[in-house]
Amino acid sequence: MEQMPNIKQNDRFRVCAQTGHLKLRQIKPLAALAALALFASGCGGTASSSLDMHNTDATDAARAPAQRSEPYNPQSVAAHYLAARQALYMSEIEDSAHFYMRSLEAEPDNIEFLQRNFMSQYYLGHIERAASIGRQLESLNIMTSLSYEPSIAMAIRAGDWDAVMVLVDNVAENIPSRQFAGVIKSWAMIATGRGDAGITHLTDSALSLVDAENGLPFYHQLHHALMFEALGNKDDALLKAQLLIDEQIPSSAMMLDLAGLLYRLDARDMADAMLDQKLPRAFDLKTTRQHLANQANQPPTIAQNIANGVLQTASNAGDGQPQTIGARLRFAIYIAPGLDAVHFSLAQALSMLALDSSAMAVLADIDPDGVWAQPAMLMKLDMLVAQNDFETALSILNAHLAKHPDNGFLHKEHADILRRNGNYAASRDAYLRAESYGFESPTLDRNLAITYEQLGIDDKAEERFLAALTINPNDAFTLNYLGYWWADEGRNLSEAIKLIEKAVELRPESGYFVDSLGWVHYKLGNFAVAVELLEKATTLEPADPVIFDHLGDVYWRLDRYAEARHMWDFAIEQSDDPVLSDTIRTKLSDGLDP
Repeated sequence: MEQMPNIKQNDRFRVCAQTGHLKLRQIKPLAALAALALFASGCGGTASSSLDMHNTDATDAARAPAQRSEPYNPQSVAAHYLAARQALYMSEIEDSAHFYMRSLEAEPDNIEFLQRNFMSQYYLGHIERAASIGRQLESLNIMTSLSYEPSIAMAIRAGDWDAVMVLVDNVAENIPSRQFAGVIKSWAMIATGRGDAGITHLTDSALSLVDAENGLPFYHQLHHALMFEALGNKDDALLKAQLLIDEQIPSSAMMLDLAGLLYRLDARDMADAMLDQKLPRAFDLKTTRQHLANQANQPPTIAQNIANGVLQTASNAGDGQPQTIGARLRFAIYIAPGLDAVHFSLAQALSMLALDSSAMAVLADIDPDGVWAQPAMLMKLDMLVAQNDFETALSILNAHLAKHPDNGFLHKEHADILRRNGNYAASRDAYLRAESYGFESPTLDRNLAITYEQLGIDDKAEERFLAALTINPNDAFTLNYLGYWWADEGRNLSEAIKLIEKAVELRPESGYFVDSLGWVHYKLGNFAVAVELLEKATTLEPADPVIFDHLGDVYWRLDRYAEARHMWDFAIEQSDDPVLSDTIRTKLSDGLDP
């Protein structure tokens, strides 16, 4: 979970907020509305709708206008329906579900209302309500594969494995859902004493996924080992688990499931070696080992194994649509409420759709002393920093640091937040403190270099930038920052252009990197080359004021004065930096010096 820096504009990091997760955050509102629009389209044959909100009756106070107290009380079915659609548009999915339900109360046999209500209730995690609507749809002979899933979850929770096997066969008729259905039915067979048949069924359900070189997907192999464990065949379970240690493990959740299995099979040394080598730094290693040791005599239940399987299959193949991922994560939470990995994944999905208050609510359900506590805390920090709520972020992190004062990774995170908030001296000290606790990474070198550059300590800044590139010569962000810094100050221009050209080669879709390359050509007087690059940069990043300011400059040098003024005007419209805006106004008044 090591995150790229969110640099303020005056940092001259010409990625600004163009790191992967932060760039996504810039487009989140549009992505959320697009997903919600899909949600509003109904379920049809294959679901195409939005992710869900947190299943809670006490949602954020800001969402009050359409809460169940109904300050807005439409009287007609059409009004209820329109209120539901408007709530979707405003990302108020709880409210939308409420108004769809009111529509259904008025017209209980309306198929469209039934479909919309089923989907909204399932995505919100109202499993029993969704199951009831699903049965009503079945009575009308209107069914999809998703329609059976809430009833399957209820049957799993009740331990009615015969019902599970009957219902899940209906889901398996939908090809994209066969992996999901295969995991569930295989474990249901294990639960009913049909162990060999369960293992065989799991293999058969994955035949379409078999890779000629790598064989079955990782999670199928992991479930084979878990099934051997459930059947009391520890030797085969250990043999299977050992083969997985050196594989490329697709997710932290699967790595922790494998480590837990190894601990239960008395192979702790193997598990610890794997965690030392592969566990992301977002996890606290000491806490992880302690948790695994505490759980070494508590194998997962059948329901927990199914829930983990649902998590692992949620984003595979055709099941990777956002609405299906969200619904099935709710499914997993319903049958095994205590699995923090599932809560974390749901919070991640909600955050990606800009539903941060819902994501925060889901994260609150994660054990504050468990394995996923630190990753959950880091996700909270990410959301808070994106909202510029540095005070709350630092308060949360300081409380966590008080419990883990020797955690170098957390000191690095502390330094990142301080730097993003412009507190460069404190940030520098925190980076150095992280190093004193043994944390080393090219990201730390780069971020510390940025801090030194902002403090005007150029020699140490260059030293750290070059150190970062020595460790990772393909870090496009470092290449771009250092190259742009040199170009902006008019020094080392030939070297600067090489660095930025490599950054653009590594990330050709980044308008900020293309802008940097155009700017260094501008500094070199290559105006014909610069204008092509800067025009391209504006198409890649069509609202960045610095890029349009740069394009105005090069237009001026090419005697395209009207176009230059147009670009500068637009840059001022887009800018929230008063210093930049004042500088551009001077250009509008006086032009550029000859």
